[in-house]
Amino acid sequence: VLLTSHDTRDIELVCDRVIVVSQGRIVVDQPIDQLRSRFLGRKVITLRTAEPRVELEMEGVARRPSDPHATVLDVDTRKVRVEQVIAAALALGGIEDVTIEDPPMEEVIHDIYAAVR
Repeated sequence: VLLTSHDTRDIELVCDRVIVVSQGRIVVDQPIDQLRSRFLGRKVITLRTAEPRVELEMEGVARRPSDPHATVLDVDTRKVRVEQVIAAALALGGIEDVTIEDPPMEEVIHDIYAAVR
């Protein structure tokens, strides 16, 4: 079955393999897990805290738009290890919960197109 979609959530839910086409040529053809590992050098860390905001300044760490008491960080794992970011956040105190995720597939696809241009 071939599914064409611009909705990356559909891709993640239905597909095992992804083919990315740019200007009429195939630029990626591989399983989703390989696609993520090849183009993914980032993690998204969400810190749920007692304080409205966590002030964490580290190379390779950028703040994403966040809600009060939920600081969302984009971590470039080529510059800093996730464990270093978690340790620095815990040292600040007030951390109630931590979630570590891969960026959404939409961002991975965006990175692919940026790399082939």
